[in-house]
Amino acid sequence: MTWLPDGIAFVWYGSVLATVGAVGAARVFASADNAYAPVWRQAALRVARLAAPLLLLALLARLGMQTWLAFGGDRPMSLDLAVIILRDTYWGWGWTWQLLAGLACWVALAPSVTRGRRGWIVPLVAASGVGASVALTGHAAGVESGLASVTTAHAVHVIAAGLWLGTLAVVLRVTRQTNLTSAGARAAFAQAIDHFSPQALVAVITLAASGLVSAWEYVDSVAALLSPYGFVLIAKIIAFGSAGLCGVYNWRVVRPVLAADPNGPDQLRSMAGLELAFGVAALILTSILTSMDAPH
Repeated sequence: MTWLPDGIAFVWYGSVLATVGAVGAARVFASADNAYAPVWRQAALRVARLAAPLLLLALLARLGMQTWLAFGGDRPMSLDLAVIILRDTYWGWGWTWQLLAGLACWVALAPSVTRGRRGWIVPLVAASGVGASVALTGHAAGVESGLASVTTAHAVHVIAAGLWLGTLAVVLRVTRQTNLTSAGARAAFAQAIDHFSPQALVAVITLAASGLVSAWEYVDSVAALLSPYGFVLIAKIIAFGSAGLCGVYNWRVVRPVLAADPNGPDQLRSMAGLELAFGVAALILTSILTSMDAPH
């Protein structure tokens, strides 16, 4: 059963990144000026509307699993116990804010809110709030010193991952439905990638910097680095680094000739698929880390 908490954590993190990423993709398409962009933007928002309820379900499943692990199944769950957990513990406070942030994001994705080219702004703020709330129930919430800096780093880390890998996944998903063999469609796709690249670059730099802050808090010695937690953390860093190298290749080699090369979209999608595969590996390792005890 040890795989179950990790599996629930993976779905939770994945749904958060998908929600943030889908709204980030809507921003990318809203910035483009071509006939395909409005269709792609609406498709991205539909992905966000599917990811948001999954996020809430994963949150409830994670809350139930954490409660069961805390009490070992010896004490039946009751309304009174739930109220005590949510009201009188730091973790309960974090769960409450995560639930409120998730509900706010779901509401912010309503068609009446997302109408127009600037309709991504409110949902992006709400989705970022969901990403930030992840830090309230992670390892960052349990540090003895530097709580504000570590919690902030964790929050920024999650949002940056969503705006990089989450957005990339959604951009590839919604544009795959379009035949990119024509010069016009290929130019529209290239324009979308051009608008995504600066967002991805800032997100990758932010993710690396915030990850360094968090890693130093948990693993600040050779002994800690050589612990089981340290080994998994190293594997996560390698996975993220590999994803980043794939992104650099697309950014520097494929993107400049994307509109002119008929094979450009296939080349970019192939390397981006590898980039996302490394990202999924990093996400799996992140889920494993959530159930492991940090070295200190």
